[in-house]
Amino acid sequence: MNEKKEYNLFDIFMMLYFFTLRHVLKILALGLLGIVLGTGYYFYKSDTSKISIIANSDVINSDLFTRMVGELQTTIVLKDYTVLSQKLKISKNLARKIVEISSSVPEEVEVEENYYIISVNLKSQKEEVNEVDSIKVSFANYFNTNDFIVKKLNFERKQYENTIQEIDTQLELLNSQSKNISSNPLLAQSFFSEAIELVEKKNEIESLLLFNQPLTIIDSYVTRNKKTDIKITLVRFFALFFVIGIFVGFFIDLRRKIKEYNPN
Repeated sequence: MNEKKEYNLFDIFMMLYFFTLRHVLKILALGLLGIVLGTGYYFYKSDTSKISIIANSDVINSDLFTRMVGELQTTIVLKDYTVLSQKLKISKNLARKIVEISSSVPEEVEVEENYYIISVNLKSQKEEVNEVDSIKVSFANYFNTNDFIVKKLNFERKQYENTIQEIDTQLELLNSQSKNISSNPLLAQSFFSEAIELVEKKNEIESLLLFNQPLTIIDSYVTRNKKTDIKITLVRFFALFFVIGIFVGFFIDLRRKIKEYNPN
């Protein structure tokens, strides 16, 4: 009967010691490789700036907004910077700096409907004010010149104009009737209140006609995302490849043991 061999702490220490002697070069070589790759990764990875653009629209619903932003993100995934630069009407150099584009809705409960946030992650070595301004203008133009949105806006404007004409007709009718009701103060007050309400509604619609745009940029802010410190990056890569070296050594020893028990 085979006796079960017991190992004390000293035996385990010696096993680890001889394991290290056998594979120290492999482990150190992989650790150094990790430092080299970590250095390359650090300098390859650029700093990024997150540009958050807050916008409002009375014409664009959330589904259409999400779809249009998604189309831009698809061009980034496909690395089709020519199409991206054409859609946003920006230089191809600036288009290549855009890492990701996403959309969201403000989380605050009290915020009104039809408010959106466009988030643009931009490769940037330093704050470039002109680039941020170009991004803001390009997104406003992207939505405001979209054929479907422009047709929808023109249709709504036509409805506003028709409503204004109806209000003008009602005001003229009220004005002609008011001459015959001067002897009835209560009726006159009722007509006067209705006239004020119609005028306010007319002014509101005319204001929409004057200022309404498919998408209006309300505000924007930039968040700087700095890279991890190079020392931390190198330690992480060295530790990762050091552990890989230990597993390689363990796998080599395991294969050697298997061959000893099964020489054929």
